Formats: sequence, structure tokens, C-alpha cells
Amino acid sequence: MGKVLPVVPTMRLARLRSQSGSFTFHPPDSEPIDDLLTPITVPAEAKPALRTTLRMMGMGWFSMFPDEGGLAQELTALLHDV
Repeated sequence: MGKVLPVVPTMRLARLRSQSGSFTFHPPDSEPIDDLLTPITVPAEAKPALRTTLRMMGMGWFSMFPDEGGLAQELTALLHDV
């Protein structure tokens, strides 16, 4: 069975840097990882408090996506308190 390999990109774009981006390479004969992933569902009523907590921790659209799109999303979120 093929071994899953970690891949760290040498070209570090702003989004990859801000998200500490790295990847894995899965050969065709490697073991599936679906059973290792756990979906998380955030109830709608908990989302505003979660967004506030994340903002207080410095996490926002622009910190994750440091480009024009992320800035636009960040400003829209702040203006509309989303």
C-alpha cells in the first residue's frame, strides 16, 4: 500500500502563509482517510457567539485570506456584524 506523504509548498503565497498551509500526497493505492475525519456542525444559534470569540482571538476573514477579497469580507462582516 502506498505511503501518504506530507508536502510543504516552496512557493509560499500569502494565503498559504497565513493558514500555515501544507498538503498531503495520497498515491492511488493509499489507505482512505475518510474514517479519520470528523464533521463538526455548529448550531445556527451558536454562530454569532462563535464569530465574536474568533474575532476576539484575532481570527477573521482578512487574517485567513490576506488579500483584497479577504479585506472586503472582513469589512463587510464588521459593517453588518456578521
